[in-house]
Amino acid sequence: MELPPSPSRLKRRAEDMPVFSESKSKQRTNTPSTPKLVIKLNSKYSSSSQHPKQAASTAQPAKKPKLEDKPRTMITSAVQRLVSQAKDAAAKRCFKDAISLMDRALQLAPRAVGLQLQQALYQRLAGKPGEAERTAAAVLRDDGMHAQALYVRGVCLYDRLEMEHAIADFQGCLQSKPDHKHAKLGLRLCKALKAAKDAATRAFKAQQFEKAYTLYQKALLINPRHGLFNSKLHLNCAIINAKLGKYEAAIVDCGKALDLDPNYVKALLKRAELHLKTEQYEAAVSDYEAATKKEPTNSKHQELLSHAKLKLKESKCKDLYKTLECAKYAGESDIKKAYRKAALRWHPDRVPGEGKERAEAKFKEISKAYAILSDPIKKYSYDVELRMKELAEF
Repeated sequence: MELPPSPSRLKRRAEDMPVFSESKSKQRTNTPSTPKLVIKLNSKYSSSSQHPKQAASTAQPAKKPKLEDKPRTMITSAVQRLVSQAKDAAAKRCFKDAISLMDRALQLAPRAVGLQLQQALYQRLAGKPGEAERTAAAVLRDDGMHAQALYVRGVCLYDRLEMEHAIADFQGCLQSKPDHKHAKLGLRLCKALKAAKDAATRAFKAQQFEKAYTLYQKALLINPRHGLFNSKLHLNCAIINAKLGKYEAAIVDCGKALDLDPNYVKALLKRAELHLKTEQYEAAVSDYEAATKKEPTNSKHQELLSHAKLKLKESKCKDLYKTLECAKYAGESDIKKAYRKAALRWHPDRVPGEGKERAEAKFKEISKAYAILSDPIKKYSYDVELRMKELAEF
């Protein structure tokens, strides 16, 4: 009869049995359970390069770039490419294209302040200074001494002719970044323009018109590219020429102001006034109509336009005696003398370049008036018509 195993033997058998957990029941391992055996296996396969498991365990894995690094590199490259393309577009003065490219760059890097301010500069060049100034103001709310933001706001103020505020922003920019070359240039231009304009204005107020005109002309040479500022200087030159009685030269100055700023209503009104003084009624009506379209709610423009239209209507029934600058119902000899005098005065060859066009028109009027008044039959008919008009007005 066979005896049952002793409790100590049963305990040893239980210890020798392998234990499997539920989670690892499907896994099998060939790794030895004793440290000594592991050490022997490692020492055995370390001398042999043919063992595939050892090759896998001893080979150093290649360093792979992190997943988040790769997109960042690609984004940086894309942004740089877009910024470069925007710069090329701006160099060709295609500012709308430059703004669009910067929009795309900002979609990739929306918090990049440098990109925002660069786009603001393109907006200013595209004729949108308000948007550029708002961008700079937003940056300055977070950092009141941000050099580039101060520069952007400074050039916007410079465009608006707020020279004192522009000077303050350029100085603040240079305080934060002393080597900012564009701010240095802007500060120098602001100071030079302000000094030249102030000197010319003082001379004008002192009624030193010739001196003031010379100073305004010198101020125009400081920055020929500043259209808004120079348009105001040209208008000041027109006002001076009008005071000196040089109406044709004043009309030319108004034209230069409008070439630089087509929306300059003051220049339109001044030119229209000068056209009335020189009896160029059609041109006066045209200028007043343009001013009325730009400011339709201004009732004063409507009144001036109506007055110019009335003058134009009256001019179509011209007083031929007035054209020849002789007395009404003058005789043949007086008419001939007046014609010769007027023809010499208004002959295009005797008038300088600026007033040549008007002289040609005036000379034609004089010739037509003389052709009627020198003919006895035509003169009689005209005199009868003129007397009837006088009686109707009476």
